[in-house]
Formats: sequence, structure tokens, C-alpha cells
Amino acid sequence: MFNNQLSVPDWLSLSPEIRLKLASAFNLHRSSGSVVEGNVLKSDGYNHQDLAGITAPKMQRYLDTFEVNDFGILFQMVLDKIAGEQKVPEVAEIDGLKDRWKGLLLDMKLQAEQNNELELLELVIRNVFNLIDPSRFALKENNYVQPEKKGTKGRGRPPKRDSRK
Repeated sequence: MFNNQLSVPDWLSLSPEIRLKLASAFNLHRSSGSVVEGNVLKSDGYNHQDLAGITAPKMQRYLDTFEVNDFGILFQMVLDKIAGEQKVPEVAEIDGLKDRWKGLLLDMKLQAEQNNELELLELVIRNVFNLIDPSRFALKENNYVQPEKKGTKGRGRPPKRDSRK
């Protein structure tokens, strides 16, 4: 598959997300724009000279391993590393995280109650939620406030004018 360099067809066979991550990791620069013929991507702008930036020594540095020298093996290891970074957590993992966070928050609440620091805990939690997305967790006097809905008020078709005037 590889002959010490990645070919353009091999590059295009990768998913767009993987290509984007590889281009970023190896500082690849596009030499041209994308080419689409008959609804088929012929080029995404990277040619063989651009792809020459993915070398065995650069992959070794990226992987932090110098024991393997084979381009194909190194490239597969890079793909595995990138795929591992993109791994979507399974439902069981998410449920486990929810339970763990719920337990941690309950422990914090009990400790805050014992030390008469509930207001401090509430302030900390409010600040954490505001770091995530302030509009989703807007608190007003201990009540949850729904974020404003973005509608089409003031937009759309103007009212009909009476032509008889």
C-alpha cells in the first residue's frame, strides 16, 4: 500500500475528519483547491508533494516511538492513535460518568452542609455551569431561567398593504 510516501488515492480513501487531523498534526499545506468530477472527489487540494510532509521520522516523533521504521506500520499506528482520540464514549461509559459525578456532587453537598458552606458550594457549581454554557444554566434568584428562544419575530414577509387606499 505504501512506498515510503502516502499516495493521493490512499489519502482520499481516508475520512475527511482523519485527513483534517493528519494535516494538522503534520502541518500539511494545500497546494490547490478541491476538485470534484461527477459528484466524486478527485482531489481535496493536497497533492503528492504536500503529502510528502508525512514522513517516517515525523510519524515517529508524533507517536513518540523510534523502534519502528516501516512507513506502513507507522502510518497505521498514527491512524490508530487518531481514531482513539475520536472515540465516542459508549452509553454505559456515559451512564457511569453520570453516576460518578452525581455521587461526587452529593458528597460535596453533604460536606458543605456539615461545614455550613452551602452558599459557597452553590456559587462554585453556578460558576462551573457558567463556564460550560452560560445561556443554558442562567440562574436567577435560585430559579432556573429558560434561555431565550430565537424566533423569527420581526422577520418574514411584510404585512399585506391595502391597495384601496
